[in-house]
Amino acid sequence: MPRIHLQHLSIDEIRIILEELERAMAAHDTWIKDWHRTLICRLPIKEGYLSRYTHRRCGFGEWYYAQTHTGLGDHPDFMAIEKTHKKMHDQARCLARKAHQGKSISNHDYLAFVEQEYTLSQELLALKESFHEVLSMFDHLTGVYNRQAMFPILSQEHARVLRTGQPCSIAIVDLDHFKRINDTYGHQIGDRVLQSTARYFADNLRPYDWFCRYGGEEFLVCLPNTPVDTAQTILDRFRSGLAESPITCDDAILVNITVSVGVAEMSADLSLKETIARADSAMYAAKRAGRNRLCTWENTGNCKTP
Repeated sequence: MPRIHLQHLSIDEIRIILEELERAMAAHDTWIKDWHRTLICRLPIKEGYLSRYTHRRCGFGEWYYAQTHTGLGDHPDFMAIEKTHKKMHDQARCLARKAHQGKSISNHDYLAFVEQEYTLSQELLALKESFHEVLSMFDHLTGVYNRQAMFPILSQEHARVLRTGQPCSIAIVDLDHFKRINDTYGHQIGDRVLQSTARYFADNLRPYDWFCRYGGEEFLVCLPNTPVDTAQTILDRFRSGLAESPITCDDAILVNITVSVGVAEMSADLSLKETIARADSAMYAAKRAGRNRLCTWENTGNCKTP
């Protein structure tokens, strides 16, 4: 998993950070080209090249030191850049001072600058790649985590259950009659229904819970430190709340959303795959019982009715 903590960032925040980072990197490239052109063509040395605060006043530095994004300021790749960036500017300032004074620049000093600039460019690319890696873990339609992102998290929670004995519950949430919604209103409305459902759960879950689009119209919820009876209460409240919150789509189309939910508790005696299979079986039991209800694996014969 990437070193950026997923719960600290939304897909929109990551996109904004990437856009800003790319602009800052472009500003850095422009500064480097201008600096090289000044030295090679023996142009007048700009006052900014001689300032000890150039690292803060260049386009990249202005972006770097103005950062307030959660999850960025404490990222190790981001923090490492400050030292490299300042050192590069310190070396550039020394070379600019020599040129300004009409002194020759040694091959050794110039190569030291080039090496530092190369190090900085690699660190910037590593930071950019980190955010692209995190971005790939989101479902781009709903903005919640995708299935690939969820498995490392579930594995960690399963390991914690084995290590501590603390409870953890998993739920499979499936939209009822989703094909009918697509066939009746079209796929654009179907997409809106998926987005609204995802937003409802994401907005109402606890900060330490996990939620992902598991596939198609299915979502998976992971509730750490939560026994199955508590998970049942929490998720059934979500189920009923969603059923009471129809969404208005294009042309004032009112669409009612209901879900069938299956819940199972992690156990030291079960693999993660077996726990997910139990939650899935419980969800299908809820479907068979009439939909818009919740079933637990432990009590599939008596699904909670709306």
